[in-house]
Amino acid sequence: MTNSPTFFGMCCAFLAVIGAGGCASMPETRYFVLALAPEVGENVRSDVTVGTVSLPAYLKSDGIALATAPHTVRHARFHRWAEPLDEGIARTLRADLSRRVGTQTWVEVEVQFFHGDPDGNVLLQARWQVRLQCGHSASGQFAGKAQQATNGYSSMVATQAELVRQMSMQIAAAIVRPECNPSGTT
Repeated sequence: MTNSPTFFGMCCAFLAVIGAGGCASMPETRYFVLALAPEVGENVRSDVTVGTVSLPAYLKSDGIALATAPHTVRHARFHRWAEPLDEGIARTLRADLSRRVGTQTWVEVEVQFFHGDPDGNVLLQARWQVRLQCGHSASGQFAGKAQQATNGYSSMVATQAELVRQMSMQIAAAIVRPECNPSGTT
């Protein structure tokens, strides 16, 4: 009977070593944001408000979405959003539009899809609506597809951020209207 506790202790030690070895081989989780904070000294005006950014259910996961086949999406286990994606899109749009427009603006966005694919393409499709302080409103749809510069999630997220900036340019073009500018110049 005195050997039983020793055997039990050795089994526990063996399992602990095996378990620790398994944990040591797990990849490190990486967290991503669409846009970084503005450069030091950069003036980002607060006259742009991004209201609701609605997402389809498949984008409400913190794992970055990758379409692996038609009608099939996989969420990355070790490559995650550092913030809710709707907040990241709103922050990126606000920062970019603040640089592009000079009038009080309210923006809402409905994202229809936003993911990468196995071929290195990144896709964004969204509807947007803007309302300006002068009463003008506009709406539109953005559909963008861009190729990642390199393989990997870092490049995919950088490409996603670029597509959000392209959507921001489309929105800004709709905002710059003579009817909102008393002098009639743009």
